[in-house]
Amino acid sequence: MSPGLANHPYHLGDLPNLLVGEGRKGSLYTITNRVTISDGLTTLFDKDGSAFIIHESEDKYLPDPPTKDAPGGARIACGVIVKE
Repeated sequence: MSPGLANHPYHLGDLPNLLVGEGRKGSLYTITNRVTISDGLTTLFDKDGSAFIIHESEDKYLPDPPTKDAPGGARIACGVIVKE
């Protein structure tokens, strides 16, 4: 693990689960110290860029998932994060 990342045991982008209702709509407002838009070790704007991904199932936040579905299941939506 890189120096300075010891307080991030899974991956930097882990955020709380997004709950979506029966009408297929959901929203999430959260604050994190896992990533930043500023220069530095945890910046979103590094050489390979960043994206957000929404998975079909709840993330169980396990470092060694017992099943393939524990970390959130299939990817169902994504978007690239860009600096304008």
